[in-house]
Amino acid sequence: MAPTLSRLADCLCGDTLFQASRVLGSLTALQAGDLSPFAIPNEHGRAVVGVAWHSQATLAIAAARRLLPLQQAVIMTLPHRRGRMLARYAARLRVATVTLGDKPLERLRSVAQMLQLTRQGYMAFLAADGPDGPAFHAKAAIVALAQSAGAVLVPCALACSRALTLPRWDRSVVPLPGARVVLTTSAPIDPGRQADRASVENARAALERALIEVNCAARRLIGPVPHRLEAS
Repeated sequence: MAPTLSRLADCLCGDTLFQASRVLGSLTALQAGDLSPFAIPNEHGRAVVGVAWHSQATLAIAAARRLLPLQQAVIMTLPHRRGRMLARYAARLRVATVTLGDKPLERLRSVAQMLQLTRQGYMAFLAADGPDGPAFHAKAAIVALAQSAGAVLVPCALACSRALTLPRWDRSVVPLPGARVVLTTSAPIDPGRQADRASVENARAALERALIEVNCAARRLIGPVPHRLEAS
């Protein structure tokens, strides 16, 4: 497929994903858990980086846009087909995107742009274990970005009463019609400004523990759920 047609197809896929999410959103009940950690750092002049597992990141962004409609947000995407689809989807949600370049200099520019937007008050949303895993293992790069921006990390979790689990490396979930969906957060994590290996690892481990705990909290808010369906 020619590059122009390929990009057009990616945009159409992103539009389709957006429309499907709108329909699905109308068929599910979205509830907010404790979202105050999103606001507390801003009250003290700190930038915010919302962090979720990759399996929940796309849904969490859409949920946050519904529950926090006045908050400017930005995500980071990769320069490939799925990244272009996600960028289009984010644009329809009125979420800014920064594309992480392939080459070292391009990557530095992308990170600098992300840092600039975060310092300007945009809430960044990042997948702790993305973009390619291993699943449920927080990456040190998340901590490094937050340290550079002087930001705090806010662990986020999304739970569904009825969902389909996709056969992907990240075990992505898709809410089923009639499901209750809850988005919640836990206390902000300040990664500090020391960029030495020990400090970064301590903050990374703290983030990973917090994500495990906030996911447990989200499931408690949902209550007992039937066996989750597995896509073949």
